[in-house]
Amino acid sequence: MKLNGKKITTANEVVIPIIRTTGNLYFVARAIEDPGEYDRLLKLPPPVTIEEPGKSPEKVQTSAYRKVIEGSFDTYIAFYVVKSLVKIGTIESISITSTDTDDNEEAETKQIRVYQSVEWETINFADLKSYVNYKQELLDAGLNVGEITRITNGVMEANSLTEAGVDRARDDFLALPEVLP
Repeated sequence: MKLNGKKITTANEVVIPIIRTTGNLYFVARAIEDPGEYDRLLKLPPPVTIEEPGKSPEKVQTSAYRKVIEGSFDTYIAFYVVKSLVKIGTIESISITSTDTDDNEEAETKQIRVYQSVEWETINFADLKSYVNYKQELLDAGLNVGEITRITNGVMEANSLTEAGVDRARDDFLALPEVLP
């Protein structure tokens, strides 16, 4: 889809702050661009088709099919968390030295954002079952259950619309002056 000749390519991102006395962490969750990847990784067994004379074929969900569907909720959430968390930011202080016209040096400290990619150690991206390891990896990294819940909620926010976000976007748009073509 294009808007005024420009392709819309930016995925929604949500910054998820984790407050620490030793320095805050800022997880960045980006909306998944290919949610069909989950279905391809899930590998559902095909439903059984029953054909009766004079009737349309009917697909019946077997117990194996239902078992995969019922057990997939945790992996569904895990898939979204693993695929959405793209980077972690921190605030770093840097010192900038400048020289004036009289060759006097002045040092100034500035804070900048620094991002690093999220690296999962126990997740095999081709094996959906390994995605549930994300919780243990986050716990092993020193995050607590409340922080992991905050991250999960931020991931879901990046991949969906919230009423607050929709209201804010609508209000911002309607507050702008209208230009007629």
